[in-house]
Amino acid sequence: MVRRAFLGGLAATVACFPGLASAGATRRLTLMRPATGEALRDVPFWWDGAPYEPGLAEDWLMRDVQAERVQPIDVRVFYLLAMVQAEFGGRTILVTSGYRTRATNERLRAQGIDAARNSFHLRGRAVDIQIPGVAPASMAELGSLLGLGGVGVYAGFVHLDTGPKRMWNR
Repeated sequence: MVRRAFLGGLAATVACFPGLASAGATRRLTLMRPATGEALRDVPFWWDGAPYEPGLAEDWLMRDVQAERVQPIDVRVFYLLAMVQAEFGGRTILVTSGYRTRATNERLRAQGIDAARNSFHLRGRAVDIQIPGVAPASMAELGSLLGLGGVGVYAGFVHLDTGPKRMWNR
């Protein structure tokens, strides 16, 4: 239900990036979750001009690994990941954080980790990533150019979300 609500707004995103919705176009992702060793290799999330539900069902990789809870992920997050992956030669993206439960988010805050109280991670609309050999600032620059949401630059990773357009450094 949540995913379908996002699909309605996806048309505007597609219009910003010609070629995404072209007939026969397939967009795939290769992601890895270093904390668990899990990986998705060459999984389609966009097929023949529309979101590919079987591929998007792979939200388990983006789950809250502390609470073992899965939340539908905004398809625009997958699109951002695909754009980043394409820009950096198809390298595997390491997902360090996807969806978070409120309890996990509060636990991070209690540990002194900079987790926003109303983080987009809580809604399945954010991801923290790394690409080996690529500086977070380089990924953040691309995220900013795409202009599809928030971009946070941290020492070892970049945060991308589908909220309001903004940028910050930590």
